[in-house]
Parts: sequence; structure tokens; C-alpha cells
Amino acid sequence: EGSTRTLKLCNSQKCPRDSVDFRAAQCAEHNSRRFRGRHYKWKPYTQVE
Repeated sequence: EGSTRTLKLCNSQKCPRDSVDFRAAQCAEHNSRRFRGRHYKWKPYTQVE
């Protein structure tokens, strides 16, 4: 049932300790933009089920 996918991990090295999380960096790009007339400090949602 359903289709089969084969995935390959292309970078299995750990990130340096002082590196910024990719999702956090994406969110921070929006910190200077107004949303519904207000400024927010965005952070990634990490409580995925």
C-alpha cells in the first residue's frame, strides 16, 4: 500500500557549538517586521508530535 521512498542523509556531522539553529535563524529574520501592527520576537515551534 502506498508508495515507497528511499531517503539518504547527506550531512551527518554535528554542527559547531556556537552555530545558530537553522529554524531559529529563519524566525529571527521576521523579528524586524510588523505583524498585525505589532513587533514580535519569533522563535521556532519545537513541540512537534
